[in-house]
Amino acid sequence: MIAVILIFYRQKDKHRTIMERKQTKRIIIFLLLLLGIILPNMAQKQKIWKAFCDKCRREKTIVGALPSQLEKALRWSPGISNEQKEVIRYILWNMVYVEGGTANLGENNDYPVNVGSFFINRYEVSQDEWYVIMGENPSNQHRRNYPVDQVNWYDTQRFTRKLSQLSGLPFRLPFEAEWEYAAYGLIGNTQDERISNSRIYPWDGSWVRYAEKKHRGRMMANFTRGKGDYMGVAGSANDGWDYTSPVRSFWPNDFGLYDMAGNVNEWVADVYRTLSFQDMAEFNPYRGNVFQSPVLNEDGTAAPKDSLGRMRYRNQTDAELANRENYRTADNRNFNDGDLKSRISGDIDWRNTENDRGTHDMYYNDGKGEITTLIDDEARVYKGGSWKDRAYWLNPGSRRYMNQKRSSNDIGFRCAMSHVGNATGGKKNKVSQK
Repeated sequence: MIAVILIFYRQKDKHRTIMERKQTKRIIIFLLLLLGIILPNMAQKQKIWKAFCDKCRREKTIVGALPSQLEKALRWSPGISNEQKEVIRYILWNMVYVEGGTANLGENNDYPVNVGSFFINRYEVSQDEWYVIMGENPSNQHRRNYPVDQVNWYDTQRFTRKLSQLSGLPFRLPFEAEWEYAAYGLIGNTQDERISNSRIYPWDGSWVRYAEKKHRGRMMANFTRGKGDYMGVAGSANDGWDYTSPVRSFWPNDFGLYDMAGNVNEWVADVYRTLSFQDMAEFNPYRGNVFQSPVLNEDGTAAPKDSLGRMRYRNQTDAELANRENYRTADNRNFNDGDLKSRISGDIDWRNTENDRGTHDMYYNDGKGEITTLIDDEARVYKGGSWKDRAYWLNPGSRRYMNQKRSSNDIGFRCAMSHVGNATGGKKNKVSQK
């Protein structure tokens, strides 16, 4: 553009008076100054727009194949309402495909864990979704599009079980390894299977505030900044939320997942156990499950519901599972819990010998039902940090536990689903035979 202006000026200059030449020079200088202001600004906007488009393209690539595949798999329950169908479709369309792999997990990033591909919900389960599916709202403060809270671990099982019954799809809680793997979102830091830099939080860097000019100084998640400092000084840049926030209030990570840090903590499926190097050798490590069946009458029909209108379930017995090959016992919460039954070494085997103490010996019982430790078979893991936690708990590797029958106003959850098939989404390689 500058060259065109100069050529035009030289061609017309010889036919102009002195005053006209001066006027033309002023115009050209003004235009050049204007271009000097506009062009850098346009370049910056173009850079920001390209980064935004790349982010959208990445998220679209991740979730593109999901809805069409799972929509075909829907098998609606006869008694499902139209509102429930809409909610299930909304949850389904916001399931993000997470391609599996190996990553260093744990609080110190020192456990290489193998995680298979899976689906996980883009958002935490909202109060609206819970109400439509379950018919009630247990949250302290009823707000639309806010995450549901005051749900214990058993409540999450009721929700995912009902989703599965209504839709015919296997919804569940994510395993701890899956949740942590998804929270880090390391696909944004990888090149040729190399992780360029690890992450403290679900986003890059060791800071908790936005670096961009438009949002500079604002928090990347809602959390407690320090002892007694939940919000910051009035009028200053802070996370902007007294308690929980709507499920899309902050930027997502590289997998397109929102609120993997802050807002509410999230239940995962695992019983709380100390991480061990045995987890490194496993694929999709998971600790603890109790297999249940609906309580039935003598004629095989479902037994009457409990006082809260919920179906009743009972724990299966080892005798019922004697012919199963995929697991050893009906209650396998004690797997890898640190007692002698969790390992085989020397003369110690799985037989009940005098030297082979069981899990019950790990906890002292005074005979009145009082146990000296909080870490027992009823302790389930929750992760992510919340609006009332400090920044330390925003680290995906941090982990805490709580009795599975308890609930809190800072704990919610999100749904997950196993993926079966080619992890990369390509066609299976065919081997030609002669």
